[in-house]
Amino acid sequence: MEHYLDVLIQQMMESISVDIELQGDGWDPRVQVASWLVIYGSVNRRIYVAMPFASGILLSALAVGMTADDVRADPTLVQDLAGEIANIIAGNLWPTLEGATGIGLPQNGLPPHPGGVIRRYRVGEESLLIVGLDVEG
Repeated sequence: MEHYLDVLIQQMMESISVDIELQGDGWDPRVQVASWLVIYGSVNRRIYVAMPFASGILLSALAVGMTADDVRADPTLVQDLAGEIANIIAGNLWPTLEGATGIGLPQNGLPPHPGGVIRRYRVGEESLLIVGLDVEG
């Protein structure tokens, strides 16, 4: 599953012309913005995305073609980006998971008791993106 997450993140970042490099597994205390959603099925899973706010500003600016100052003027864009990344990952991932039937809507913040597979990526020169996948419950 880790490899599939890595490939999805690589493809997403290439679509906005940003380099990405796997930094390892596990959590990072700099996280300030997060979003998650449920992948429904015979076993409910959760996908979650998290990042420092500064990373969200840079990635939001790149994704929507705005300046970092424009994003700072509307910080909800950073939370929207986290939700959109979670949604894109889940939309690509759920058809590959045995017994999965669909996805829910993105929720702000982290899911209760996040765990499972947690991947850390360096995006661009200094941005951090964390993506996790676990079983609900």
